[in-house]
Amino acid sequence: MRDNTSRSPVSLNVARWAAWAPGITDRAGWLAWARGDTPISGPVDPDVKFVAPMMRRRLSGLSRMAFRVAADCVDGTDENPGFVFCSRYGEYAFHTACHRSWGADF
Repeated sequence: MRDNTSRSPVSLNVARWAAWAPGITDRAGWLAWARGDTPISGPVDPDVKFVAPMMRRRLSGLSRMAFRVAADCVDGTDENPGFVFCSRYGEYAFHTACHRSWGADF
């Protein structure tokens, strides 16, 4: 049995952070939301024009949000950064629809 009382503290430095929600596009917007001054509302359509058109058309709303946030965390020195977006179980919306259809069969 391992003794968990002697764990050393973990140190973590966050160099950049980003978040995306409909109607909130910058740090000031997130601070206003946190104060309760701004609601999250609007279309779910983050700007992902930096993604190649053939790939962009296949991105779901959730994937677009993930790519937008990842791009906002890049320092801006690379005009065309590469991203890999993956999930343990695949695309959320696709698998949710599959599970619902399987449930309808029973």
